[in-house]
Amino acid sequence: MMEMLILPELIVLGTAFAIILADLFIAERHRPLLGWLAVLGLAAAAVLAVAFVPMEGQMFGGRFAMDSVTWWFKLLFLAAALITALLSMDLLEGRATAASTSRYGFRGEYYAILLFTVAGMLFLASARDLATLYVSLELTTIPLFILAAWKKDAFSTEAGLKYLVLGALASALLLYGLGIFYGLAGGATDLVSLGRLDPANAAFWLAAALVTAGVGFKMTIVPFHFWAADVYQGAPTPVTAYLSVASKGAGLVLMFHLFYRILGRSLGDLTTLLAVLAATTMTVGNLAAVTQKNIKRLMAFSAVSQAGYLIMGFIGRGGENVPAMIFYMVIYVVTNLAVFSAIIIHSNETGS
Repeated sequence: MMEMLILPELIVLGTAFAIILADLFIAERHRPLLGWLAVLGLAAAAVLAVAFVPMEGQMFGGRFAMDSVTWWFKLLFLAAALITALLSMDLLEGRATAASTSRYGFRGEYYAILLFTVAGMLFLASARDLATLYVSLELTTIPLFILAAWKKDAFSTEAGLKYLVLGALASALLLYGLGIFYGLAGGATDLVSLGRLDPANAAFWLAAALVTAGVGFKMTIVPFHFWAADVYQGAPTPVTAYLSVASKGAGLVLMFHLFYRILGRSLGDLTTLLAVLAATTMTVGNLAAVTQKNIKRLMAFSAVSQAGYLIMGFIGRGGENVPAMIFYMVIYVVTNLAVFSAIIIHSNETGS
C-alpha cells in the first residue's frame, strides 16, 4: 500500500514523457491533442490521489512521506496545473495556429515543462530530507524560468531572465542556510534530526536568516518581491496565473518544512520578525496595487499582499493555524484562477 504514496508523481512524470514522445511522431493537425493528454494525466493523478493514496505513510527511509497537510497541497498543485493547461489551450492553439506557434513556441514542450514543474511541487510536498527538499525545489523552479520566457517577445525574455537571476540568488541563499543546518546537525539530513538543533548557537540564527530570505523570494514577501510585477507582466498569461497560485503554494510548503520541522522549537522567537514581514508585505502589496495601470501588474501586487496574509499563520501555535492557512490557500487558488480566466478570455476576444 505504501507504494501508492508516489503514484501521483509517477503519473505526472509519465504523462510528461508521453507528451514529448507523442510530439515527435504525430502530425501537426493532431498536436492540439497534446493539451488534452496533459489534462487527462493531471486529472488521473488527482483522482487516484483522492481514491488510493493513503493520508499517512512514508517511503525511502522516511525521506518521502505523506500526511494530511501534504495531501491537501498535492491536490491544490494538481488542480492549479489542470486549470492552467485548460487556459493555455486557446492561447497556444489560437484562432490562427501558425501565428500562435510563431509567437508562443511549440505546444508539446510547453505542456511537458508544465508537468515537470508540477512533479517538482508534488515531490517538494512529501520531502522530509534536505537533499530531497532542495532537488524537488529546483525541479519546481527551473521549469518556471523557462515558462516565464515562453512568449517570443522582449517583455517575456526580460521576465524569464529576471526570474532566473533572482531565483538563482534565492536558491543560493537557501542552500547556504541549509548547508549551515547540515553542519550543525553533524551531517544529518533528515528534517527530524534538524528539528532538534540547539537555537542558542549564533550559526543557527544565521542559517535561519538565510533560509527566511530564500523562502521570502518564493513567497514574494517584502522586501524580496521586486521580481513579481515584471515577471507577471512579461510571462504568458496562463503562466502568470500558474505562478500566482502554484508558485506561492510551493513557497508555503517550503515554509512549512523549514519553519515547522526545523525551526519549530524556535518559532516563538521569530514571532516579531514574522509579524513585521506580514504587516509590511500586506501594506506594500495593497498600496502598490492601487497605482497600477496594467491588470497583470495589479495581480502581481495582489499576490504580494496575499503572501502577507498567509504568513500570519506562522505567528502563534501552529496546530491551530495550519488548517486556517490551508483553507485560505484553497480559496486563494480558486478565486485567483477565476480572475485570470476572465483576463485570458477578455484578452483572447479583444487582443487587449
